[in-house]
Amino acid sequence: MMTLLDRLLRLVKAIVAILFPLIAIGCHMNPDPPSSLFLSESKHAANTAFKLQISQIVLSQLYEAGLDPASDRSLDYCFYTNTEEKAKALVDELKELGYSANYSSEDREGGLVARITGITSPVPMDEDSILLWTESMCELGFEHDSKFDGWGAPVRSPDLHQ
Repeated sequence: MMTLLDRLLRLVKAIVAILFPLIAIGCHMNPDPPSSLFLSESKHAANTAFKLQISQIVLSQLYEAGLDPASDRSLDYCFYTNTEEKAKALVDELKELGYSANYSSEDREGGLVARITGITSPVPMDEDSILLWTESMCELGFEHDSKFDGWGAPVRSPDLHQ
């Protein structure tokens, strides 16, 4: 498993690749990933940055609704990929983490879409923990050529409405 530093370095490299594209005479880079690739490194970097921003917004709304940042919560989560094999491998790894996980797939115009969903074991709801967890889910998805689509927490619960 990758360390946090390795993950951050990979993310920085991907961001640099997005911001400073290689321009060289006689150097042709194919901008389209192979058709079997679901999530390119640049799209992964952009998705991770976006999911971290969204997580901060969702947390602030949950805190405003009364969620205690010191509490632990089980979270719903979702990933997408383009083959059942990738979905199955990700489901297996999520189950190893102690999460419930399953997938469904359907054929669409652009090809097969597999949706992986489940519920985590309790996760600390403070901002640092959620951001680290979000980043780790983005990385786990990327390791399985899958996109982490996000998370949610039930709003109606005893600790939110005391």
